[in-house]
Amino acid sequence: MTTAKDVQPRSASSREIFFQSAKDLFEKSGYQRTTMQQIADHAELHVQTLYRHFPNKITLAKAIEVDRLQSAFARKKGTTLEFWRDFVERSTLEAISAAQGNENLLNFLSYRYSDPSLSAAWVEIGDAYLDLLARGIAEDLGLDRYRDRLPMFIAGMLWSGNRDALNQWAAAGGHGDLLKQVLRVVDEVMAITDYLRSRST
Repeated sequence: MTTAKDVQPRSASSREIFFQSAKDLFEKSGYQRTTMQQIADHAELHVQTLYRHFPNKITLAKAIEVDRLQSAFARKKGTTLEFWRDFVERSTLEAISAAQGNENLLNFLSYRYSDPSLSAAWVEIGDAYLDLLARGIAEDLGLDRYRDRLPMFIAGMLWSGNRDALNQWAAAGGHGDLLKQVLRVVDEVMAITDYLRSRST
């Protein structure tokens, strides 16, 4: 059996090993079916060590998601909007592939909103996404992230538009091209941003 430790370099911290273990199991079994004990067993580390890093599964899942965005953002090339379009495209394709079809993805989206603690975690994840996007957009536009509202306005359009596209797709029973819908949001925000920039020059 391949475990998370088998794919980690020797210098990897236990936190990184738990990250990889959780990612493996979330992809294989789904978030709902994966337990903290299974994550620890897969990592070949004691479950109490896992709890020292992450008090519960939601905290672990949230940390993984925020880390995924921050790591991708640290490697970005081009503008923040270009980065976000690529990130959304890759994330959507990965989600569809990992869910092994629209039905499993629909079940996950439904569960995400029906579990209050998971919904709260998604709000915190959204805040982290918004802040990172706003800082990147402010840098791209040569604006002060905390004095100018335009970067957060654009970040809000990106995040809310993406969430709305997902919700509309789910409300339609998973019919339609999800990738096309989420990318259209980014393209529309890019067009609005170009228009706003042209007006300010």
